[in-house]
Amino acid sequence: MPAEIRAVAGLFLTISYADMDRSEEAVSVCKYLREENLALPVLASVALHVQQGLREAELGEYAAARESCARALELLDGTTDFPEYCAKAAQEIKVSNVSDVFRRVETLLRAAASRNSTLLDSMVRVTEPGFAKIQPDQTPNRGLRDQLLAGVTSTYIKELFEREVRDRAYFSRPQTIGRENAVLRDLHALWLCSHLSGDWIDTLSASEILGREWLMREEEDRDTALWLNEQGVRLLRTSGSSKAYEQAIRLMREEGPLRVLKKELMLALGRLSGSPSKAGFEVIRAGAPLLTQGEADSACSSILAHQFPAYQTTVGGGWFSTREPMWNAIAALSSEISDRDSLSAALREKLSDGESITAHSMLPVLSRLDWRRVSLDERNSWIDYLSENVSAEIGEVRDTVLYGLVKQGDRRALELFEASLSGEPDLGQVATLTDLHQIGFSDPLLKRAVVVLDVCKRAISKTMEEASHGAYSFGGENEGLIAAIISVDFPNMAVWSEVSALLRHRKVPSHKKDPILGFLARKFENVPESVRMELSQDPTALQSPQISGLFPVSTSGASGPRLRFLTKAKGVSASEALAEFTRLVRDAEVLQRVEAARSTPVLAEVLGSDFTFGFVLTLLSDRSALPRAEAAEALAYFANLTGDSASHAVNAIGDCLAADGVAVPFGALRGIQRYGLPEDRELADRLRNYLARASQDSLVTRVRAISLDFLQGN
Repeated sequence: MPAEIRAVAGLFLTISYADMDRSEEAVSVCKYLREENLALPVLASVALHVQQGLREAELGEYAAARESCARALELLDGTTDFPEYCAKAAQEIKVSNVSDVFRRVETLLRAAASRNSTLLDSMVRVTEPGFAKIQPDQTPNRGLRDQLLAGVTSTYIKELFEREVRDRAYFSRPQTIGRENAVLRDLHALWLCSHLSGDWIDTLSASEILGREWLMREEEDRDTALWLNEQGVRLLRTSGSSKAYEQAIRLMREEGPLRVLKKELMLALGRLSGSPSKAGFEVIRAGAPLLTQGEADSACSSILAHQFPAYQTTVGGGWFSTREPMWNAIAALSSEISDRDSLSAALREKLSDGESITAHSMLPVLSRLDWRRVSLDERNSWIDYLSENVSAEIGEVRDTVLYGLVKQGDRRALELFEASLSGEPDLGQVATLTDLHQIGFSDPLLKRAVVVLDVCKRAISKTMEEASHGAYSFGGENEGLIAAIISVDFPNMAVWSEVSALLRHRKVPSHKKDPILGFLARKFENVPESVRMELSQDPTALQSPQISGLFPVSTSGASGPRLRFLTKAKGVSASEALAEFTRLVRDAEVLQRVEAARSTPVLAEVLGSDFTFGFVLTLLSDRSALPRAEAAEALAYFANLTGDSASHAVNAIGDCLAADGVAVPFGALRGIQRYGLPEDRELADRLRNYLARASQDSLVTRVRAISLDFLQGN
């Protein structure tokens, strides 16, 4: 076989290897062809050097990749008689425009080697590596890339328009985009020409575009859909677009296929011993529920023991920063590990060492750590440490740890927490006191009842005054909700007039009103009759202004918490409740459809269980996994009723427990925990069979464990 043909075959083989995540073998092919004394033409040798550099860069061997690109440029610069070389090639190859083709190939390879060298120079910096900025129009491939992408865009727009018209104005069968194969052909051409040119940036960009397209594509065949998901996620991982990759991983986590997430998770765990990346930590965070306790323990230990370069742990850090993703991954693992003591001790040690990480980074871990499974000795070590260290730098850490320990009934922690409340508490501390009261520790709140109520009333007045002038605050605590909780639980301390005034203020935004209304709907029997009447006599007063751009906006103006409260208070008729509920179900905002699912048990009391159950089934087929998860939780309510819907609800729970992703199975388990097993023996036995199947077959470790707990009566 001629050397030129072997070189071309080798180029395609390296691309195929790289496409299969086998970049090491791709590098070996390039080395083999160059070292076999095949008398390769200069351009073939240059192309192999560029390809080798590209694959070495994919492996993170940036110094070696830079050497390969430098060697390619040396070969090109050493070919001083390139016009003669092209003329000779034109005589040997009896095809028109051979010289022009060779000159274009030389231009492409030179540009790729030069651009890659610039990038690799920046990647091997000792202090803070990162991509150098290179303008897209510097690549000779730009014209072809733009032409292919323009074809893809025009095809999508044309087919989307025709599909919309067919679906909305004609009697026609549902149709997908008709020229998907043409679109895929153009994207593959873009991807292949980028790889053949060897240009690293173009290759990354093409992989991202093709990966996104494959993940968006809908396929009825399950095996084909799984393959597209696997390849799409792989392309996004190799594209360098951490944002696109993280978004894809989040999608896999919520709705599946979990097999794809598990595969990516194992790859990320395998890289912990080398150079963990931001995207890798995001995969561990998302995939933590799929790990066994042993795997989670091992991953957590590896992360905590790894020594990261300074540029990776500084605040910010851009593309290479691993500081916050690392702690988010540990926070997710903290729910899956068995050895909480080791994690707790490691956190305290890192806090004591004063490393470059900040105490604030640990908060996600400390807030999620299950202190019930931390030993008494380890808890006491924390109390001793916090007693000796009163620095303001660890103030948030102190509050978080003490709150977790007080929840477990630790009296020393409670004393230390109360000692930190010198003077008037702020709204955040008031919220903590309220939370402690709700879990059975009411003394700290009652001791400061007068001050706490005064803080709440002043905060409510400030909120209403700001709302009157069109000023709105972001985040923080909900002073109205705190006041409502105190008013319900301590009638002699009630401040219902302030709560009612806040709810009836027409300019207070929904993110302030809705949590209060939702709480009052749950605690409806404990709300005084006079307050119910005052709030329900003018339902429009409970509405909130639409503040687009700042907060999630309902396209229908409906509100789930408001609907639930007014339905219980008989502030709306059955027909009005149905109309409002229907608007929630059809709302374009996902959060509103979630609220629709949450409202189904309340609406069933007015509209009838069988009728409302039809809406639950509609929400179970929602495009988003989030409304489906809430609908799965509501199923257990209907399973505990009488009538035809109860049997269908139990069957639907079985489907939800077996559903892919983590969102829907967890939703079904939350429903069983909240409403319990059906009283009907036959239905209860059927549900136990579904739980038994989930305890064995689910890919999610905690789904298996929780299902088993239900079966054992825990």
